Parts: sequence; C-alpha cells; structure tokens
Amino acid sequence: MKDLVIIGAGGFGREVQWLIEQINKKAKEETGEAVWNIQGYIDDGLQIGTVINDLPILGGSSLLLQKNTPLAVVCAIGSATIRKNIIDKLMKNTMLEFPNLIDPTVQKSERIKMGQGNIICAGSILTVDISISDFCIINLDCTLGHDIKMDSFVTIYPGGNISGCVYIGECSEIGTGAKIIQGKKIGANTVVGAGAVVTKDIPDNCTAVGCPCKPIKFHNIPGGIEKPDAIRTGADGSAGTNRTLFILGAGGHGKVVQDIASFSYKEICFLDDNPDRIGKSILCNGKEIKVVGDKTYAVNHKEADVFIAIGDSKIRKKMMSYFEEHGVPIVSLIHPDATVADDVKIEEGTVIMAGTVINSGTRIGKGVIINTGATVDHDNGIGDFTHVAVGAHLAGTVTTGCHVWIGAGAVISNNLYVCDDCTIGAGAVVVKSIEKKGIFLGVPAREKTSR
Repeated sequence: MKDLVIIGAGGFGREVQWLIEQINKKAKEETGEAVWNIQGYIDDGLQIGTVINDLPILGGSSLLLQKNTPLAVVCAIGSATIRKNIIDKLMKNTMLEFPNLIDPTVQKSERIKMGQGNIICAGSILTVDISISDFCIINLDCTLGHDIKMDSFVTIYPGGNISGCVYIGECSEIGTGAKIIQGKKIGANTVVGAGAVVTKDIPDNCTAVGCPCKPIKFHNIPGGIEKPDAIRTGADGSAGTNRTLFILGAGGHGKVVQDIASFSYKEICFLDDNPDRIGKSILCNGKEIKVVGDKTYAVNHKEADVFIAIGDSKIRKKMMSYFEEHGVPIVSLIHPDATVADDVKIEEGTVIMAGTVINSGTRIGKGVIINTGATVDHDNGIGDFTHVAVGAHLAGTVTTGCHVWIGAGAVISNNLYVCDDCTIGAGAVVVKSIEKKGIFLGVPAREKTSR
C-alpha cells in the first residue's frame, strides 16, 4: 500500500475518501490487498487532530512542503482556481506524487489520455479518444463523448453531459446538470451555470448561464473579482474582453455607449465621419478616447467589433448596411445593471442601457436603442431601429414597426400595435393601436394635426 493524504475535508473531500475506499475494496477482492493507506486530511481551516469520518486532520498545506519521503496527494477541492493555487505551491516538493483516482463503477474506454491528479467519480461514462490534462474533477454521473479535450484544473459537477469534440479550457467549471452540444468550445476560467445548455462557443473569463447558454458577466483576471458583462452578442459570437471595439459616432450617445462597453472591452476607440474630429480625443468618464478614423477604418480592421452610436435611425440603418456589406462584425451591448430575461431575442447593433427591464418572450430587432430606466413587458416585438426613450413603458404583447420613436416617459398599453415611422411624444399614453405614421401626443395619445 502507498500512503496518501486528501487535501480538503469538506463534502467533496469526504466523497473522495469514499471513492478511495471503493478502490481499496475492489482491489482486495481481486488481489487481496488494498492500494491506498489513507493517512488523513490536509485542511488549513481545521484544528490538527480533529477527526473527520474516522480520519484525522494532519495539518495545513505547508505540512506537505516539508515532506521528505514519497507521499501520494489528492486535491479534493471543487473550485478550479483554488485547486490550481494549491497545486502550484505543492509542485515545489518533488517528493509528492499525484495519482489519478477513478471509481470502480466508471465506464471508460482504453483510448483515453490522462495526465496526473485527476478524480473521476462513480457512475460516469467516458467513451473514446478523450484527452484529459492534469488535476481535473469529473463528478458523479457525468458523460463525456468522443474526442473531448479538457485542459488542466477543469471541474465538471454532477450530471454534466458533454457531447463529442468539445474543448474545455483551463480552470473552467461546468455546473450540475449542464449540457454542452457537440463541437463547442468553453474558454479558460469560465463558469457554465447549473442546468445550462451550451449551443454556441463560450468565451474566456466569464460566467454563462441559461438555455441557450450565454455570458452574463466577465471575470477580471487576475484577482478573481467578477466584472459584469456588457456584451449580448457579436456577429460571430466572439465579442468580448480580448477584442477592440470601434464606436461609430463620437457625440453624446457615443459617450454613453462607451461607458457600457467599458465593462467588457479593454480597448475602445471612436470612429466619426466628421473629418474635424479625426485624430482628436473625446473625454468620456474621465478617460481620453481617441477618434482613430472614419467608418472605412473599421473595414480595414475587421479583427475589431463595431457599434453604431448614432441617434438618427435612418443614418443608423445606412451605416449598419454599410458594415454588413463589408463583413464588419457588429455587436449589441447590454448594461450590467439592466435586467433581461434569458429568452429575450436581440439582434445586432442594439444597446440596452442601465436600469431597463425586459421581460420574457420579447424580440428586439436590429439597431434598437432602449434607454435608461425603460421597461418592456412580456412578449413584445420591437422593430428595427426603434428608440425607446428614458423611462418609457411598454406593456405586454406590444408590437412596433421599424423606425419608431417612443418618447421619454411614454406608455403603450398591452396588446397594441404601432406602425413604422411613428413618433410617440414624451409622456403620451397610447391606448389604441396606431396604424398610420405620424406624431402622437397627449393622454390619451392622439395624432398631431397641423394648424
């Protein structure tokens, strides 16, 4: 038998103790001798001598750095980043070894490549041509399909279902019952929430939840402090902290957009077709943001994303068509203080500002502006290039056409339709559907007539 200690005396540590006991039981049945002599737990948070499931607390992790005889170590810490921090320190002691521990009930093929220090728990199934790096945890009843590649320190929590040809980056965690369809990529340092269904690639350094799964916040790495996500979607699904954003329009609306984008983009520049602004800097939230060129600059730098921050809906549409024709990726932005239901559908070029609430079943078109503090209730359909101004309220099952302006504080009652090219004045209350374009003011809203 080889001496072994378990790092972490919490719930998962006790489960790992049981896993090792099952390995020993199986080995005794087959060979008459156990594999492991479990000496006890290593835990920095418990007093030495405390007994956990008949095993003593031997001391903290510093004890292992002092070992001068061979010792097997298993790190039973679920958190990927904490596990990595511990192992990185222990690697200084070459007397320590880190065996792979696999429950006897696990079904796996012989065509699996595995590093060191991995834990695979009871009931899991691993098929063929799977590559698992170092110090990964595959918890109870997980399934891993063919040709999966997992980098080091990945944690898959109970009931995770990973389809074939999936890649999972280092220090990522896949929540209980989460599902990843075939061929998708999970970035490094990313958390996929419990029950999520991943249908698109998920970027690095984020938390992603829902069905379909999408990022809801990004992590400020290093330091481990979470930073909310402002990105809703990119043209190729790759928008995020590692890309540059060009904001077309260096006016007031552009400054607001820059503030939202700063939650997710490290590098932001302005574009403007006014030649007098090119080469100058715009003061935004205490930062100098340079105007690097006009719209053609983005065409020559397609590695960056673009957002069109122009209030005039007709110009906004024209600019979007221009970028689409030239294959420039256009993103949508959501302020992290907005509340958006998981099933809301949002097309490219839309911005949703702070304090807004958008409820389930709503569909939002291209180039829409939903301004600060607006509310959009369930099952709304908002047409392309519409502007919902500050504090406006759309009740349930409202449908608008394209190029609609809904003024500050305006209210549209439920089950109504507003046609293309309408303007709803500030504070107006719409109680009947509007089926011809015009300007509508007052309570109840009526068409403005010329005198």
